Amino acid sequence: MNGPDGKFTGDFYVYFYWDFNSNDNFEEKYEDWKSFDDTYLRLDFSFAVLPASEESKEFVNNVLDKRIGLTKDGKCYLGAFNLNLTQGGNEYDEETDKKTFVFKPNGGFYWDEWTDISWHMADRVSAQKFKKMLYDIFEGNIVWRGTPELPGGVKEQILDYFCSDMGHKLEEFEAFIESLKRISVNKIYKD
Repeated sequence: MNGPDGKFTGDFYVYFYWDFNSNDNFEEKYEDWKSFDDTYLRLDFSFAVLPASEESKEFVNNVLDKRIGLTKDGKCYLGAFNLNLTQGGNEYDEETDKKTFVFKPNGGFYWDEWTDISWHMADRVSAQKFKKMLYDIFEGNIVWRGTPELPGGVKEQILDYFCSDMGHKLEEFEAFIESLKRISVNKIYKD
């Protein structure tokens, strides 16, 4: 992490969160894309860290808690990361007056910092593990945030929303999953 107080590299657990019901106006962003007000659509995940060592715990308590604040369970929300769901894909044919909406993911990954403290994975190995974890979650190899009501977790929630509620094809969601393999590891870490 880099900030006004200098640079710190430490061991942290990462926590990220996506919930359709409280996700930064996702439905509004989706409607903007469908009304041609936007050409892209992203899934935004709030991103927090928890200390995984005594040194990191000291940094969290002495720096992050004072500058940003901590949740009751000790998380520090640093910002978000975004996964590209589509770049374009919303098309209008004037001759036939037909609108089409197809996800065209490009493997885009973006950090969104909420404070003056910038952050990234410390090395290429950690970044690659993070990237693989994202792929495994959406592929279904890891059930993230599963509940008795939603046994498939967030993957099932997003899949149901796009394919059942919004009428997108399963192939579009599968293309999104495959696009995660194209995320540039260099965007996740800095040397």
